[in-house]
Amino acid sequence: MTDQENREIIYTMIVNDFPDSVEARIALMRLANIYLDQERYIESIDSLKILLKENARVLRKDALYVMAKALNGELLRLLKEDQFPAALRMVEKERFFIADMKTHDIHFITGEIYLKAHLYEEAEERFSLAQKLYGRNKIPEKLLKYRAVANKELGKLKESVEFLDKIIKEYKNPEETAWAFEMKGDIETQKELPENAIKHYLTAAKKYKKSKAKAEIYVKLGELYEKNKNLKKAEESFYESVSMYLSVNEENMTDKIAYTSRKLGEIKIKLNDYKGAVTSFKTVLETGGGKENVSEVRFLLGEAYKGMEKINEALLEYNKVLRMETDDEFWKKIAGQRIREIELKKEIKDS
Repeated sequence: MTDQENREIIYTMIVNDFPDSVEARIALMRLANIYLDQERYIESIDSLKILLKENARVLRKDALYVMAKALNGELLRLLKEDQFPAALRMVEKERFFIADMKTHDIHFITGEIYLKAHLYEEAEERFSLAQKLYGRNKIPEKLLKYRAVANKELGKLKESVEFLDKIIKEYKNPEETAWAFEMKGDIETQKELPENAIKHYLTAAKKYKKSKAKAEIYVKLGELYEKNKNLKKAEESFYESVSMYLSVNEENMTDKIAYTSRKLGEIKIKLNDYKGAVTSFKTVLETGGGKENVSEVRFLLGEAYKGMEKINEALLEYNKVLRMETDDEFWKKIAGQRIREIELKKEIKDS
């Protein structure tokens, strides 16, 4: 039997035999530390809750400090095991004790849990306290990032931008700096200031190193340019996003490739680049369509062929829409109309 095991037996005996004594309170404190060292976090927390219930004012500060470490350890374990609901329940259960704790780690992790649960007000309250408790120490980049997100979701856009500017100014990690510029672009988009948003997005695209992150920026740029009727820039942006998504060596890229290819095809039709539109819509279909409406994409492919005056190919696609097994009757109806229009035009020409 180890020395620590012997001490655990002795302290447990003191607590059980002399529950109302000063010695029992000290024993509870020491038991909590033993449990903490052994990563028996729940037992440590429970011992300290008994101690705090006794209103042990002299030991309260030390008890809360040890409880914070035990609670932090247990929450990290739960999150590592993907037991997020259990972590959130624990935070809510112990929130009154947490409010009095004076260590930044516990407020940081509880803020993360609230943020993940979309409880932004509670998250920002925890993050704010964590930042104060860091004192003169350098604030972790992640904490500033989380505060920017929480404030944005709370509609506090000015405060969010202040945190983003701090990340850009004080931290040199290019990926995080790029993320900050991207978020500033999102905020300017939300404020309906497209020129400012585009400037921030372009800066983010330059700073991002990974193709997937760059591709997602170009999607945002494409959508913004399209909304503001700058179709040529929208075409360029969606082309970049498709190219970058195709270069990403990851699974589950189908939806992104399909969406951006469809958007590129739609823009090309508006620009009368029907040949380019055919290529884009075929790319969508080659991916299996992802989350896109395949009936709609086939119809648009027919429209592109029609624009190229390849009427036989257009009719082939329209008829494929009619034969598709789907409850979506809208595109079948429109495809049928197109077929009748082509047939009528042919009859008039031949008469």
